[in-house]
Amino acid sequence: MIVPFLDLKEQNLQLKDEVLAVWGKIFESSQFIGGQYISGFEDEFSNACGSEHCTVVSSGTCALRFIFLSLDLKPGDEVITVPNTFIGTTEAITQAGGRVTFVDIDPDRYTLCPVRLNSYLNSLPPHKKNKVKGVVPVHLYGQMADMDKIISVAKEHGLWVVEDACQAHLAEYKGRKAGSFGIAGAFSFYPSKNLGAAGEAGAIVTNDNQLHIKVRMFQDHGQTKKYIHEVEGSNGRCDALQGALLQIKLKHLEKWNKLRRENAQIYLNLLKDFKEIKLPKVYEDSLHVYHLFVIQINNRFQTMEKLKESGVSTGLHYPIPLNLQKAYSYLGLKEGSFPIAEKSTERILSLPMYPGLKKSQIEYTCETLSKIIKE
Repeated sequence: MIVPFLDLKEQNLQLKDEVLAVWGKIFESSQFIGGQYISGFEDEFSNACGSEHCTVVSSGTCALRFIFLSLDLKPGDEVITVPNTFIGTTEAITQAGGRVTFVDIDPDRYTLCPVRLNSYLNSLPPHKKNKVKGVVPVHLYGQMADMDKIISVAKEHGLWVVEDACQAHLAEYKGRKAGSFGIAGAFSFYPSKNLGAAGEAGAIVTNDNQLHIKVRMFQDHGQTKKYIHEVEGSNGRCDALQGALLQIKLKHLEKWNKLRRENAQIYLNLLKDFKEIKLPKVYEDSLHVYHLFVIQINNRFQTMEKLKESGVSTGLHYPIPLNLQKAYSYLGLKEGSFPIAEKSTERILSLPMYPGLKKSQIEYTCETLSKIIKE
């Protein structure tokens, strides 16, 4: 049996006629930038996230960068995040003028640990503490960070919170949606995401009107209106074709997330008795949307190869923590600086996960994995 890691074709083919009909209208009008399909999706996505404002941009990385620019980061200002994330999180911080600071993670959520965050902040002398401006929890793999505790710590230390929700479309924590806790939340609509475009796209949600105004300026060359530039910005706009597609797909997102959870439950039931495997932990206070189904296992690369030989494709998200990447060698962080994140990245393995994944494919994947473990 062949089990792809991800199959976008089936989902896109189901929507093909509806999408092409709308795209045909856009071609006829030739209004490719802005317009009703962008504004319509912004209204619907902000409502879905429980936020007042939404700005659609060209990528999730741009979404984060425009937020940080709007928060007026200065050279030397430090922003705290986790080392086990995609580099887009940290690129956005540094390219907006800030400096990255890492704090280790909760071993079960894979997200920023509020206890370690508080300990780190309390350990800083006053002159260094004053340089820290904000915190960026990353809602990884489809599960939100422990936001009540993170928000509490941030408030105690006078810091803003920006949510990297690029993998957490409509995920919930205590009944509230991802992106609605901090001053702003950033989303990616890369094609493989739970809500994916037909190319690059992203979004910013916020309840802060002033930040919303600034974000819109930065994503459109710093303009308040055409040819009136308050600041230097950049071209971070999203085209109408993507907006129209996302508006259509958004109607199906809750159903697709439900199918992901059902698939995850099959995995959890079939693999629960294998002590060699660490499974995702499900929290009662959270609604996991399983952008990825990530386990931990020893002999990862050997396991991946044997699964591949049996027709099962897998992935790694992310095999090398950012503190050990050459791009951040200037921070002087050695191996062992963040032991929990580093240990998890040595053992993580992403199994196939998408709404159209069949029960028989999950069963075959688990049977194959079982045989590999027994061998």
